[in-house]
Amino acid sequence: MSSPPSRESWRLTAAAALLLLLSVTWACGPGPDRERGETASTSLLPGNGPLPGWRSEGPVETVTAGGLYDRIDGGAEVFLQEGFERLLVRDYTDGAEEIEAQLFLLGTSGGARKVWERQGRTGGTMKGLPGPVSVDRYQLVALLDRCYLVVDNLSGGETARAAMEALAREVAMETTEVCGG
Repeated sequence: MSSPPSRESWRLTAAAALLLLLSVTWACGPGPDRERGETASTSLLPGNGPLPGWRSEGPVETVTAGGLYDRIDGGAEVFLQEGFERLLVRDYTDGAEEIEAQLFLLGTSGGARKVWERQGRTGGTMKGLPGPVSVDRYQLVALLDRCYLVVDNLSGGETARAAMEALAREVAMETTEVCGG
């Protein structure tokens, strides 16, 4: 009859099991609802700042349908009903002001237009943007064919407006292949 495993043997087995679990977790990534990092689709939000002195803060956050309710409280249903595919989010700062870009990718331009209308948006035009735009000191919303762009002024400062507009133009230019327009 063999003797029972030693305490040291159990510790090594437990450590190996923990290492295996951590390796599998890392290999599988952050899960289906949220991802971080740069890929072809996340590079739609520029890594550099929209104006001199501005810079991005951290990687792009990708939100899928399963995480949309956690990300936008009270508005997820509209996007999901109109063909939501994913949401890309990135923050930018100049050290004093902060803005956040949210690029919603929908299945069709008709779906994006319906989101615009269902949210009661009206708007004018802005040079460098292909569709209607609604803008004030705190938020810029632009319809980019099948994409719906929201740029929030998180700090509320008036100097952020120029960065909001510059970022919207840059996103519109970078997304024509994906969004259309």
